[in-house]
Amino acid sequence: MPAGVAWDLWLGTAPARPFAAGTYHPTWWRGWQDFGTGWLGDMGCHIWGAPHAALRLEAPLSIKARVEPAWAAAPARRSETWPAWEIVEYEFPGTDLTAGKTIKVAWSDGGKYPPNRAKQALGGKDFPLQGALFLGEDGALLLPHGGNVKLLPEKKFKGREMPAPPPADHYLSWVNACLGEGATVAPFERGGPLTEIVLLGTVALRCPGETLLWDNAAMKVTNLEAANAFLSRRYRAGWEVEGL
Repeated sequence: MPAGVAWDLWLGTAPARPFAAGTYHPTWWRGWQDFGTGWLGDMGCHIWGAPHAALRLEAPLSIKARVEPAWAAAPARRSETWPAWEIVEYEFPGTDLTAGKTIKVAWSDGGKYPPNRAKQALGGKDFPLQGALFLGEDGALLLPHGGNVKLLPEKKFKGREMPAPPPADHYLSWVNACLGEGATVAPFERGGPLTEIVLLGTVALRCPGETLLWDNAAMKVTNLEAANAFLSRRYRAGWEVEGL
């Protein structure tokens, strides 16, 4: 074990297990269910921020996941790790910013790119490595992670000026909020519901191929009781949190 690593402290609430060099560090811990939530939980909390806030999404009505077949067929992998790729489809209630009574949002990773309609919106160009794509009735909006927003097709929107985003500094806003000066860029009122959306996707990964119907008021899956077992877990002795 590397010097300076307090392994028991690092494990925290997770069940005890021995340290294994090259298995969890420096980045692989994200792929283990005891420690992380895969790529969806890792980057999802960043990439989901824009559609969640811009479309004023509420809790999903349903979630369905497709996963790497080799992972789905391996009980040992399914019980401890996350799949190498996944496609998670959510259906949300529509808002005043959407065209229908519901709106679908799809997450994909591990080299599984969005469907043909999304490819057509890009006009044959490659997708960015990470990001979000909004498909509208009159065009599309591409938001690369860490890049500039683009309206598509580019020919149709040529010359259209994009409004400048307001200045934002996560670090400064957090410090200012601690001092009672304003709110953070991502307060709990936004971060909590967004995190729930992402984590419901990971529950669907544990039940591949099943459409999970979500009752947000009751905080439970209504059509597959087995899925509710993945909504919480028992914390390790000495790490319990009262009320959880």
